[in-house]
Amino acid sequence: VRYFETPDGGFLGRVWCGPRAEGPPGHAHGGAIAAVLDEVMGGAGWMAGHPVMTASMSVRYRSAVPLNRVYTVRGHVEHVDGRKVHMVGELCGDAPNDDTVYAASTGVFIILNHNPFKDMS
Repeated sequence: VRYFETPDGGFLGRVWCGPRAEGPPGHAHGGAIAAVLDEVMGGAGWMAGHPVMTASMSVRYRSAVPLNRVYTVRGHVEHVDGRKVHMVGELCGDAPNDDTVYAASTGVFIILNHNPFKDMS
């Protein structure tokens, strides 16, 4: 996985699902997909200035994710309600003719009272 901040303040990643991510034969395990979606949503929160932790998330698996391909994963802040940051994410095809949304997620992330990484140098 490699993550990038987009010029419009979004957060995306390019993901390669190899054989160690296998669940069903020839396809990525749902837990690996959920982990990447959790990471991209949390990262989008941090990039937007909200030091967050996951409180809850939901993943809708729309299509099996074949192994040995590159995918795009995106996350962004939907809205903020006090300390709750509502996020969305999706795992999509990366090839020019693959606009499939393989999995979509929503999550509620909580803004930390103290940023544990603030004092790291």
